[in-house]
Amino acid sequence: MINKRIVREVSLHAGWAMTLCLLGAAAQAEPADVETATGFAQAWSQEDWEAVAYAIHPDELARVRKLALDAIEAEAKDGGKETRTRLFGAAVSVDEVRRMTPYATMTVFVKRFLVAPRAMKKTRVVGKAKESDKLQHYIVRGWEDEKGKGASSALLVTLIPYGKQWAVAVPAELEERIEAAIAGGAVGARDAGDSRVAALDPAIARLLDSGIAALKEGRCSEYYNEMMSPSFRKSTAPAAVKTLITQCEKNQSMRDKTRLALEIARTLRPRYEYGDTRAVFDMTGQGLPFDRFVVEKIDKKWYVAE
Repeated sequence: MINKRIVREVSLHAGWAMTLCLLGAAAQAEPADVETATGFAQAWSQEDWEAVAYAIHPDELARVRKLALDAIEAEAKDGGKETRTRLFGAAVSVDEVRRMTPYATMTVFVKRFLVAPRAMKKTRVVGKAKESDKLQHYIVRGWEDEKGKGASSALLVTLIPYGKQWAVAVPAELEERIEAAIAGGAVGARDAGDSRVAALDPAIARLLDSGIAALKEGRCSEYYNEMMSPSFRKSTAPAAVKTLITQCEKNQSMRDKTRLALEIARTLRPRYEYGDTRAVFDMTGQGLPFDRFVVEKIDKKWYVAE
């Protein structure tokens, strides 16, 4: 039987390969190594994380996946989850990590740990050093302006031979963060922004606790009809709400994921907006299918907004 996930990744690979070629293309043909280095730097600067992961050498992908998986497997034997949470987020299980391909694993890591410089619209290799026959380093400078004027930034890109072409080595800063996460360091956290970030309102905590309890006990109707915002219920057709409740009741995995989002939010400091009537929780890097969780206050009562 064909593995649909692998087929999807192969299709993605073709797309990312074309993306890298387009990003690395210049007014005239570039040598393959220069095109690879500049294309990678440009994808990195534009946070095209799938293209970044695809550009990395397959042996490097497999090596980093094994490094992370070995640490998680060792921890799991003792019932721990801290390393897994630091690497993948609290919502990702051991089994989900085991099923990830090397490419999927690297995509998670580059999204979670790499910090992009200012976006590059024009790039140029300004330095090159050959360390060995299997390792070459390139300094790529990129400009926000397509004419190569104004503000710029530089990235170090290391290439490894890949057949007759070139592939990228894992960036040193990315590997350092992965190793630090495995060693127990606090890495990967992102600033919640310039809005007011404050301690969790006790009333929000009570809402989250009630939602967690309802989902644990399978009381999906209570969760969607009483804890979801009136605004949500007003903008959602009754039939759609009924479908959500039915899916929640029948699907343990769905309930667990929703409950886990509430449990993660319970540990965070939200960003308050609109006169403290809306609280936004940053869920980036938690392994959930969304990057934020929102509650809102209506008539002095807190509800789950989305």
